[in-house]
Amino acid sequence: MKWKVSLALAAGACLFASVTWAQDDSDTGNVQRVYMVSVNAGEGPAFEDGWKAYSKCYGENGGKHAMRVWWRETGKLGTYAFVTGDHKWADWDGMEEADKACHEVFQKQFLPHVAKATSDFSTYMADASHVRDSDEPFNVVHVFEFNVSDNRAFVDSVMKITEAAKATDWDSDYAWYSVEAGGPHASDFYVVVLGHNFADWDKDRVGLWDMVAKHAGKEGAEQIRSDLNKAIDDEWSDIYTHRSEMDYMPKQ
Repeated sequence: MKWKVSLALAAGACLFASVTWAQDDSDTGNVQRVYMVSVNAGEGPAFEDGWKAYSKCYGENGGKHAMRVWWRETGKLGTYAFVTGDHKWADWDGMEEADKACHEVFQKQFLPHVAKATSDFSTYMADASHVRDSDEPFNVVHVFEFNVSDNRAFVDSVMKITEAAKATDWDSDYAWYSVEAGGPHASDFYVVVLGHNFADWDKDRVGLWDMVAKHAGKEGAEQIRSDLNKAIDDEWSDIYTHRSEMDYMPKQ
């Protein structure tokens, strides 16, 4: 169901991102990088083994960049999302020594099983996001992506929705990102709706526009919805599940 039409899935679901790693630390930033990787047919197990071999080598050599791995449940299957976040732009200046040390492992054990890969950079929109504290990990996410014709109107509408979500303590968690660079395949913005598991989507929650109307009134909600729809040119979405056994987390 379209976010543009009703945002109903965002109301009942809960998305995939590095916001779940956020720390109050001056060494962290708000830049996220996502690698979308498609695997050669029939080579999934070898691909995963190759990634685990590289991760082991990377860790043994002091690799600093955490990486969370997600499996795409919808659309073209055989696709993984490798997500590293909480970065500053300076983190991408030069190649890590750990990467250099593990280059041969990457080339021989992982890369041969890759059919296609893309990369994009995005920045976390903290003020537009609604992520509450939780001790339970988010393992299922619904990612809605948007191409827009009017950035200002789009962001203004998103901010009004989040104002309402915070004011009403809405029972749904989501994180917004602005895509900084990603090539022709990339969207302009995406929102990650966070879920602990698929069962989260069975829960009876207040719908998004009902929530906005509770805060802004019926006419106010209709105006926000209209402004949002006018700003969107195109949209699409996919569901991902967390493959925690493939994650890489630095020892520190």
